[in-house]
Amino acid sequence: MLSDFVGYARERVLIPKIGVLWGLLSAAMWFVADEQLLHVASAPVIAGLGLVAFRLMDDLADRAHDSAIHPERRLVQTRHVSGFRVIAACLVAVLCVLTAYWLGPVRGLAMLALAVALFSLGMAYGMGVKHRAFIAAAVLLKYPALILLMAKEPAQVSTLVLATVLYAIPFAEEQLA
Repeated sequence: MLSDFVGYARERVLIPKIGVLWGLLSAAMWFVADEQLLHVASAPVIAGLGLVAFRLMDDLADRAHDSAIHPERRLVQTRHVSGFRVIAACLVAVLCVLTAYWLGPVRGLAMLALAVALFSLGMAYGMGVKHRAFIAAAVLLKYPALILLMAKEPAQVSTLVLATVLYAIPFAEEQLA
């Protein structure tokens, strides 16, 4: 199990694209954050845990598609899918607890709601190729949602612009892939 998880992390998480996204997401969170609630480590930790947990949830939901398109992926080949599900649930739990600790219980619950929404969207991957592009575009809303969740003033123009940019970058990358 451990070798499968390490292999998965190398293949899907510890890659330049995710590193750049983590840096952008962390910086955006710092820029819009409520300074009174913000702990020195909260933006990069929440961004990192969110990226890893939500990517793992997406990949678990998309295993059937990946088995046809990317049969070489570790998560497709593993016999320990239930272990990966437990890891995803634990990552989400830690993410929600840390969010509640650093930003308050309302935002911790909002993070849980975001995770549940993403899980539900992930279940929709089974709807078939016809709806796949729409679902993939909807799943990318996790990035602006993380920005808005950290924001002191979510409706402020600069916050909304940053959230839009943090949606547009992965959306463009997804369209070019």
